[in-house]
Amino acid sequence: MIFSNLKVIFCAILFAAVFLVGVQARSLSDIVESGFVRIGVLNSTSLMLGHTDKNGKYYGYDALFAERVARDLGVKYEQVSLLSAQRFEALAKDEVDILIANVTVTSERAERIDFALPYMKTYLGALAKASEDITDAESLNYRTIIVVRGTTGYDYVKRIFFDSATLKVYDDYNDAINALKAGEGSVFVGDNIQVIYWAKVNPGLEAKLVTLGDLDTIAPAVKKGNFELLGWLNDEIIKLGKERFFHKAYERSLAPTFGDAINADDIVVEGGKL
Repeated sequence: MIFSNLKVIFCAILFAAVFLVGVQARSLSDIVESGFVRIGVLNSTSLMLGHTDKNGKYYGYDALFAERVARDLGVKYEQVSLLSAQRFEALAKDEVDILIANVTVTSERAERIDFALPYMKTYLGALAKASEDITDAESLNYRTIIVVRGTTGYDYVKRIFFDSATLKVYDDYNDAINALKAGEGSVFVGDNIQVIYWAKVNPGLEAKLVTLGDLDTIAPAVKKGNFELLGWLNDEIIKLGKERFFHKAYERSLAPTFGDAINADDIVVEGGKL
């Protein structure tokens, strides 16, 4: 009986050890030796990634950054497209090495993942049809609000308007905006830069509010405890700041759409310094 119990305990320990090894994050040296880095990007044709090319690969502001990270690591860039709600699980399961996926820094998220220095700043915003009378946050009460699961917009609406609004939750940004245009909700809440973008490219929609909530930052993220890779990313962001890389990326990917609607300095962060 004792031997049987010991056997069960030994098997449990062995299984746990194998499981932990299986989900261990790849270190910087692991990535370099493998010759490739897996970078998770947001699965959306939003302004952060522009559109997909003929091979189905996303490109845009975040993608330019991801490509530069891979280049400076001296490895191949493997793009992994993710829904907002999938981002943190992908890191936890070691399906990606780095997230460059419009990830807003929050204290709650920092308990699960490690953030590098920021490369953007943002508020939340509200997008609605031109006919909607939305002038301040109070205007969102008692409305049907469209949000995307796993985003700070979802968290904000659920926290502030849970008792006074109806939430319609989608997994994909494009589905959410199409639902808004179809009248399935009266307002969409998400990052203000995306709200301004969709107002620009969708006649009849307007960015009603662009400074909801507090000023937030957007940063790359790695699996919790992957300090070697985190340190390299921070050094990379500081180095790129000296080149004004992110302003140049903005001019290439975002300026053609935004025009005079946004000043680059309103959203771009160089060298990780606000």
